[in-house]
Amino acid sequence: MIPLGIEIRPELQMRSDVLAFGFSGEHVADRTAVSLLAGDMLDYVLTAVERSPTGLVVLDLRNVDSLSATGFGRLLALHKTLALARRKLILLISDPIIRDVLFAIELDHKILVAANEVELGEVINRYTSTPATSSQDEVPMFSESELADMEAAGISLDDAIRVIEGLRG
Repeated sequence: MIPLGIEIRPELQMRSDVLAFGFSGEHVADRTAVSLLAGDMLDYVLTAVERSPTGLVVLDLRNVDSLSATGFGRLLALHKTLALARRKLILLISDPIIRDVLFAIELDHKILVAANEVELGEVINRYTSTPATSSQDEVPMFSESELADMEAAGISLDDAIRVIEGLRG
């Protein structure tokens, strides 16, 4: 049974190996999101991914008003728990301030992030439920928004590729 305060988001489940969920309501306060990101919700997500071919788990945070350090900590814990189950977490965050904080604390190096449904589709299409065997000759793909973010931050494409290759090895 789905825990109170959580809802499945079938419109975001773009493939059979994607599970998408979010918080119920129009505006969700940080303390509500933090409390829901533990306990019953975590148990529900783990049970759901064990029962399905889910490889990607989307957490829709578009209706969350803000996130505290505790909230970011809970997201990291969710990421680690899903990684142990060989699943990837994708955060759908439309708030540019929350995304900027994610980028500033480099949590985006661990957790996949999309700003809208178009970017979410791009991220989902890059990943499959089974880990891809990457060759050293494989060229990393970047979305237009990722390239724009790198350019705004003064990061060259070569620097970004070196970072990705460092993460692979």
